Amino acid sequence: MQDIHPLADLVVRIYPRLLSRLRRTVAVDAEDVLHELYLRLARLPPTTEILRPRAYLVRAAQRLVIDRHRRAGRTDALTGDVADARPSVERRIDAARKLCLLRAAVETLPARQREAFVLARFENLGHAEIALRMGISISAVEKLLVKALIRCRAAVEDDA
Repeated sequence: MQDIHPLADLVVRIYPRLLSRLRRTVAVDAEDVLHELYLRLARLPPTTEILRPRAYLVRAAQRLVIDRHRRAGRTDALTGDVADARPSVERRIDAARKLCLLRAAVETLPARQREAFVLARFENLGHAEIALRMGISISAVEKLLVKALIRCRAAVEDDA
């Protein structure tokens, strides 16, 4: 029999707490979301290590809710019609333009700011994990991220 990832086991152990938390935020399908989460985690290799497992589980469950919402589309409460979930052409063009501006802004960040930003935003690492990887304090990571976010936001908003 294949070993189950410790996170899947943790879902079982703290199921009532996770269920309660999900019900407070989404109200519907909380059981289904946790079941899907368990199945996904059970497929992970047991060697995958997560530094903050409870926080990881909550965030993973929240992301599953978002994924389910996107898949289901949006329903107009008055007519019951399914609204077109796709953004307009103008919004897609604007989003693509902003993404290009953000990429350019990230490329111009000082090396340490860029490294912290990429680890936080693209690799989804927490501040403590980034600090360990970069060999700096958590406070230094926070300062680097604030500076990076300010520069990136300014680059995107200045062109708007």
